[in-house]
Amino acid sequence: MIKYKIPDDFVEKLRSQSDIVSIISEYVPLKKKGRNYWGCCPFHQEKTPSFSVAPEKNFFYCYGCQAGGDIFRFLMRMENLGFVEAVKLLAQKINVAVPEKERSEAERLLEREREDILRANELARDFFQAYMTKSALGVNALAYLVERGLTVEHAQQFNLGFAPDDWDKLCNALQKRGVMPEILVKAGLAILRPQSGVYDRFRNRIMFPIEDIRGRVIGFGGRVLDNAQPKYLNSPETLVFNKRKVLYNISRAYRSIKEAGNAIVVEGYMDAIALAVNGIPNVVASLGTAFTAEQSRMLLHYAPEIIFAYDSDSAGQNATLRALSIVRSNGAVVKIASFPDGKDPDEVIRKQGPAIVKACISAADGLLDFQMKQALAQADYSNLAGKVTVVNKAVSYLVLADNLVEVDTHIGRLAEKLKIDENSIRGELRRQRGQSINYRPVAN
Repeated sequence: MIKYKIPDDFVEKLRSQSDIVSIISEYVPLKKKGRNYWGCCPFHQEKTPSFSVAPEKNFFYCYGCQAGGDIFRFLMRMENLGFVEAVKLLAQKINVAVPEKERSEAERLLEREREDILRANELARDFFQAYMTKSALGVNALAYLVERGLTVEHAQQFNLGFAPDDWDKLCNALQKRGVMPEILVKAGLAILRPQSGVYDRFRNRIMFPIEDIRGRVIGFGGRVLDNAQPKYLNSPETLVFNKRKVLYNISRAYRSIKEAGNAIVVEGYMDAIALAVNGIPNVVASLGTAFTAEQSRMLLHYAPEIIFAYDSDSAGQNATLRALSIVRSNGAVVKIASFPDGKDPDEVIRKQGPAIVKACISAADGLLDFQMKQALAQADYSNLAGKVTVVNKAVSYLVLADNLVEVDTHIGRLAEKLKIDENSIRGELRRQRGQSINYRPVAN
């Protein structure tokens, strides 16, 4: 959306005309107590109400997590909106027209292009879904999903579709609906031919629409049905799609993430869908790319804890380790779920049932626990060289930890496991810290 300044007098008019109790009550059950209204905070998990709304001050405040502000701030946090979008939403709720600023020709063209791309994506979603559920060409794709434990209803719930194995079926269908070829290219749905015209980017693939927080289709992921490469193909970067800033299933999951107090992050589309349809709705996927700081900050809007549930094979564990440094720097509480035999969550659900996955998630390791297990798993410590390798790796994790009780506990466990003196580990820790602080064991 093009950013522009809404007149201050209009903002104040909205603020004065809005009933903050009525608006917030759409999201949070409130009970009057004294002059204020109280409820359980929507921004963190709690059982005893500490969220207060003061109608006389047009202000809300949570005594638990210290979230607070006016009605605009509430809508921004609840709906993950910018200020202008929050103003427009409030105006819509109380049926007041928003004054439009005169925009430049370039701004109008850019806004129109965004709208055209979003419309093209929406039409493409419907096209792919129709081929999945209503065409004989989609039979194999639907059979593949059923084999993976999904039903037709699940496919419809997540708007899954099928791109037929044809060079220009989508392009022709959307052009008949008024979508210009240049918009198809700018949306990432089509590729320019060397001479002239366009052809479909996605062919013979199961299609996963990627939505933003507001449920708008901003891109697609496509999975092959055979052994063709690449196995997964995502939309390219467009005016509305930046894979670093979006998480698959976030539009369906964010309210559940708030309620659960944590977000579960998996690697793939099928992992996210498998968990969601089996009673774990607070799940998102990182689009098969490295987890990013932008994705981390998005999740921290809704919950303070992130549980990584990547594949338990070596590639998945390495991806987890890369993600941890990103999340830790943003202040999240981090946990890591591990699954048996190096399997991914989707496969575990299909072969062993959702109860096993839920148990693995409930038993997720804390950050330092996981890192120490990784240090031990990556070397043969039956000999001196292996012990040195493990200690060096473990200390590189310990040096970043800020809880001395955890550090001391893990030093003791590691020394016992490696059958070496604790002081050897402490000495290496002091060396890497670059200071001579002696971390003594905590007394039992």
